[in-house]
Amino acid sequence: MRYIVFDLETQNLFQEVGSNDPADLDISVATVYDSKTKKYTTVTVDEIDRLWPIIEKADALVGYNSNHFDIPLLNKYYPGDLTQIKSIDLLEDIKNSLGRRLRLDSVAEATIGAKKSADGLQAVRWWRE
Repeated sequence: MRYIVFDLETQNLFQEVGSNDPADLDISVATVYDSKTKKYTTVTVDEIDRLWPIIEKADALVGYNSNHFDIPLLNKYYPGDLTQIKSIDLLEDIKNSLGRRLRLDSVAEATIGAKKSADGLQAVRWWRE
């Protein structure tokens, strides 16, 4: 199977847009990893169309809280419907297995021994600099 692992960062915050709907936010940066080519691709929102050929080759999209955040947000930009591509949301898998949600930072530390370098709020600050 060809997995496309992806993550999005935003230009703004929920409280700034007055909504809890991810589609009301704006993407700043997106990164994808293609398991077949072993390549990472990172783009700003102005280059987001470069991701479509990669994403469209996916047997499955893989993310963390991606079914409730990343896919609805990215779908706002995508000319088709990303929900038609199989998705693997690792947060959902963890919740179904353990009966509770875990922060990505905790999962990263427990599995690879490293914490995240920043969070979504810091990503918004960096975008604005």
